[in-house]
Formats: sequence, structure tokens, C-alpha cells
Amino acid sequence: MDKSLFVIHFMMGGIMEQIDEFQYVKLNYLDYLKRINQLLKDERLLALGIKKTCLGKTYYGYDIDCITIGYGTNDLFLVGGIHGSEVIGVDFILNFIKNIPHMINFDPNLCRLVIIPLQNPEGFDISSSTFYPVLNKFHEQSYEYYLRYRIDSIISYMIQDFNDTIVQLKQNNLLLDANTCLRYLQKFFLENRYFQKLKDERAIPKVSIFQEFINQVYSVNDYYDLKIQLLEICDKTSLFIDDSYLQDWFLSLFLSQFQCLVINDRLWNGISLNHREKLYQKMFENRTFDQLYSSQLPHDVYAMYEKYHHPRGSQVGHDSTGIGINLNSNSPFNPGIDTIKNGKIVYGYSTRDNIQKYCPGPYGVPTLDVNNFTYAIENQVLEELIRHSVDSDRYLATLLYHGTGGMIFYKPYGNLMKNDKYLSIYSYNEELAVLYGKNTDYQLLNECNIIAYDDYLRLNYPGVLLIELSKMGGNPIGPYGDKNNIYQVFHDNVRAIDSWLEFFFKKCSHTKVLSNNIPHIEKR
Repeated sequence: MDKSLFVIHFMMGGIMEQIDEFQYVKLNYLDYLKRINQLLKDERLLALGIKKTCLGKTYYGYDIDCITIGYGTNDLFLVGGIHGSEVIGVDFILNFIKNIPHMINFDPNLCRLVIIPLQNPEGFDISSSTFYPVLNKFHEQSYEYYLRYRIDSIISYMIQDFNDTIVQLKQNNLLLDANTCLRYLQKFFLENRYFQKLKDERAIPKVSIFQEFINQVYSVNDYYDLKIQLLEICDKTSLFIDDSYLQDWFLSLFLSQFQCLVINDRLWNGISLNHREKLYQKMFENRTFDQLYSSQLPHDVYAMYEKYHHPRGSQVGHDSTGIGINLNSNSPFNPGIDTIKNGKIVYGYSTRDNIQKYCPGPYGVPTLDVNNFTYAIENQVLEELIRHSVDSDRYLATLLYHGTGGMIFYKPYGNLMKNDKYLSIYSYNEELAVLYGKNTDYQLLNECNIIAYDDYLRLNYPGVLLIELSKMGGNPIGPYGDKNNIYQVFHDNVRAIDSWLEFFFKKCSHTKVLSNNIPHIEKR
């Protein structure tokens, strides 16, 4: 992409004057430290009062950094790197800090930005150190990773759909012969939610490519070979249509066409029994790492993965901390606690259905001791900051940045709240979510739960929104397969934050925010 596309020198909806060039590079923990140090020396940010403090140390001795910018009496919190594999959240916040001097609505005399760029440095170091030395061509290989990730995802979902259909056919005694089965399968897939999306005219250039695949399908006897063929078809197909339209439903068509025609029992049995082999993990299955910030961490990670039989290469998607706690699952209401107590073995979903949940590893556990629940140090220091801000009558809101999905979670769990408190927080959160969504075109999820740490925060504090940044999936590096995607994510979210600042302060005439919309929270 032309470098000029990463530099904006024009007004964006009246909100921002200019955005500096967004960095588009591989990012590991040492890079993170270097970029933080560069920001702390930026004269523009020094004029805005930038400071760094250490909130505490993780289990393996990593600093939990906090950056504050501004002198005002109104605190807006931003948190990234909650899951180790969600690199884009850390990257976004670093780019956001760099561009704060260009934000029209940031007044350092009114506002103080309280930023934790990397809440989970241990998990970030594990995940980024897995992919960092392997990728020579960051853009191209991130795009390859994205394709592999999406293929594995679609295969998992379509296999489930297909298995359900076979069960229905058997229950109705319709599996009499191949032709009868084929007719019902064709009808099923034509009515399937994936297939419905093919009505979009942008799918037409891809349809002719399928014939090559269909002609070869009877000669394929191995599941891994099938997925390799899918990748090759995707590569050829990408020449016919813009990458930004390469969505799940294109890949679904490959699978559905194949599944409608397959009569190769050996191949189908391989798909049914062995679909947990993941192409995206195979990119890193031979990766070893010994250059982590903590010299003890690599040894412990290897031991953890061997003990719980996590697949080789799966550390690229390591979400949890070094000792295996998933920070956003760190809630006493998480169902994983009962699962662990009952000794059940549960696997993940979709692209991660070959990785055990509720044990130390990529997914992680809600707490190490299920009989004595404790909040992780990384979460403790975050809430202490928020609580201090509330007690000081400074608090505005909290943005928790995650990796992929293009969604906003904002609704509190009303069953555990008094009705007046629930209505007050819900109304405030919804107003903020709608405003944020207008600038990002993210989906607002009007659903709630109590199983995650962000749910816990939402019970107690107003304005807690969880933002899934990229609509292009595949943590950690899938979103980087398209520079346009990264540019759009950074651009839109910086603009969304600036629109929040405008919302908070547009009627201010002195140093305390003059909004009656922020729900009152009792001091402790």
C-alpha cells in the first residue's frame, strides 16, 4: 500500500486535524519497551504531561506499566494487551498515544488519560516471540496466516452443520443411496446461512474457480491435502477479487461444494475424525524460543504445554499469563471453575478445538486454586486504579481493547444489581457505545453475562466497554494481512475516542466535567 495512505492531513468529521503515520511493523515485547521509551521522550507528549509508573510486577517479574497524559481532574481509562495473543490492541494503544497531540478534543487541563498499554506482558511475550522470528515478509505471511486460520474456522463450523444434517437424514431413513443423499444435501446447503451470502454479486468471480477443485476432489484421500488444496484455490481466487471481500462465506462455498459431492468414505472419515489438525498452528509447530524477557518463562511454558498436551505451534495463540491465568476469565462466576472441580476435559471452539480449556495453557484458567478464588495481580492493580479514580470523583469511563470481531460489549448483568443502579449504568453505557459505534461501524452487542472480568467491572463501574478491534480475524497476526484493515482500525478508533472527549467536555467551562449523565458510584 502507498505510504501516503497511512498519513492523514485533512479534517475527519470535524474531530481531528491530523494523524501521524501509523506504524505497521512486527511487534514483540522488546519492541514494545522501545516504543514506550520513544513516546516518553516525545516533546509533544512531554508538554502534555506524559508519565510512566509501574503498577506492580507479574509472576515472572514483568512491569505492569501505566502511562498518564494530562493534568485534568477527569480520568478516561484505556487498557490493551489483556490477552497475550491480541497484538493489535497493544499496537493500537501505542499508535493512539503517539497521535494524542493531534486530537482536537483532548484538553490536558480538563482530562487525564490513564493508559495500561499491555496488561498481560507475559502472554504477549510468549505469543509474539512465537511468530516474530519466523515471519520474514510480515504482510504476506500474516495474510497466509489469516487464510489458514479462516479455513480451519469454517471447516469446524461446516463439519458440525454437515454432521447435523447426516443425523437428520438417518433419523428420517433418507440415506438410502448416494443420489438421494446428494439431493438432500444440496437442498440443505442452498438454504444454509453460509450459502445465502452467495447472492452477493461479488461472489460471482469466485464461482468459476470452484470447478477446478470439484474436478479434483475424488482424487483427494487425505484431510491435510484437502486443506492445502483449499489454500491453493484461495490464492488463485484472490487474483479475481479484492482481498477485503475475502470473507468466511467464500471459503464456505468450497467446503459446501465438496461436501455435497463427496462419496469418498476414507476422506470423509478423515474429516470427521481428524479435523482438529490446524493449518495455522503448523506454521509454527517447529518454533522454539529462548529469548523471552524472563529466562525462566520458556522452560515453564514448554513444561505446561507438554503436561496438558497442547498442540505444537498453539503457543502463537497464547492468551493467558505465563502461569496460565486468562485475565478476562478471571471471575468467580466463570463456569470453568466447576468444570475443573468435576475433572472434565473440555476443548475450545472452531480454530482452537484441539486445545484444552480450563487448564494452564493458551486458553488458561479463571484461577489457579479453584477452591480459593483470587483475582490475578494484573486485574487487581487495574481495579485499584479505577476505584481510586471513583473515590476521588474523577472517573469517566474505561475502554478495554481486545483483538478481533468488530464488536462492542457494554450491557451490565442486571440480575445482580439493584434496578436503579442497573438502569443508570445501562443508559450511560449504551449512550457511549452508540457514539463509539458511529465512528467505527462496530456491532453493538445487546447481551450480557457474568462469567468474565469485564462483566465484573461493569457491575461496579459505569462506562466499561469491551472493544473487539479488527473485523478481520485471526489473532495474533491475521489482522495484519491487510494494511488497509490496520489503517482503518487505528483511524476509526482514534476518532471514536476523540468523539468521546467531545461528548464529555463540549459544555465544560471549568476544570470539572459538567455532565449529569455519569452514574453516581458510592465510595468505599
